[in-house]
Amino acid sequence: MSFVNKYDTVICLYKIKGSEVITRGYKKVYRKNGFLVDDLTTINVFFDEEKQRIQNVNQYTLID
Repeated sequence: MSFVNKYDTVICLYKIKGSEVITRGYKKVYRKNGFLVDDLTTINVFFDEEKQRIQNVNQYTLID
């Protein structure tokens, strides 16, 4: 059995620092051996629904 390791985006809910509004967007992740993990290129990389990069994300939850 082999696993494919690749970069992907998963749906998430996030809050921006200083705001209480929960927004739906995407988190860039690395799929390693079937698990979703962060590496140096995916830490704090978030996108909104229009695929625009989002800064200052304070909290997030992945929805996979």
